[in-house]
Amino acid sequence: MTLVEVSVPGPWWNSLTYSSENVLPEGVRVSVPMGPSKRIGFSLGVASEQKNSSKTYRIRPLHSVI
Repeated sequence: MTLVEVSVPGPWWNSLTYSSENVLPEGVRVSVPMGPSKRIGFSLGVASEQKNSSKTYRIRPLHSVI
């Protein structure tokens, strides 16, 4: 499992982290789960490590590569 940073248009300033079975190059369009729906975003590359945060979040798998 690889952690991938994904840029998704929205009201947040940070990238979001998703898991993937494959290493994705930067700029690849992906479909990711966002609440009850799916959103389109762009891969920013492999995440160096899970983000440090005061809260713990479950990392969800990305839905598909477009």
